[in-house]
Amino acid sequence: LLLDEIAELSLSTQTKLLNVIERRQLRRLGSSKEISVNSHIIATTNRDLHQLVISGEFRADLYFRLNVVEIKLPPLRLRQQDIAELAQFFIEQFAKRYGVEQPRLAYDAMREMQQYDWPGNIRELENVLERAVMLCKQSVIESDDLSLKAFGRDNQDEQGGSKFEKMTLDQVEKYLLETALKRSSGNVSRAARQLGLTRMAMRYRMEKYKL
Repeated sequence: LLLDEIAELSLSTQTKLLNVIERRQLRRLGSSKEISVNSHIIATTNRDLHQLVISGEFRADLYFRLNVVEIKLPPLRLRQQDIAELAQFFIEQFAKRYGVEQPRLAYDAMREMQQYDWPGNIRELENVLERAVMLCKQSVIESDDLSLKAFGRDNQDEQGGSKFEKMTLDQVEKYLLETALKRSSGNVSRAARQLGLTRMAMRYRMEKYKL
């Protein structure tokens, strides 16, 4: 059972999940019958659960119940060597899904992807390539099909440096949320997809920054 963005669960839901894990039983909504469950659980998050435990936002007992084996993955911007293989995988998948000829990735497009910071990590890469497969011409994904240049220009200050260099992590996160919401005309689901977030994670961050 994959539990994506586990840190976004409310404390009340965390309590219910812990109860299911410990008792290995659950009751479906509207039913009075207990059902036995026996599942291996994989929980994912991009937040520091240990710090959330300290701040009281995540139950310590659930954290230790889930944290049997911990695997830390570096962000995509630190794994440029993986981008080509991931890109090829997504292109193949989306070509099959939409019943189109599988496009090839132009050299300039690949170079631009390897130079991009990918704030939304692999989900953002997936979304970018899904759009590119649908919109590319002549079965070739060019740099312009990725729509990454506009984002890069938005992040330059008047001297050509990055706006992010003088910003705190919270300020950067809020800026990215505001930018995504603006580009999606306030559509939360669309903005979440642009950032590689679940809708629940997007809502949590909007409440955090009062957006």
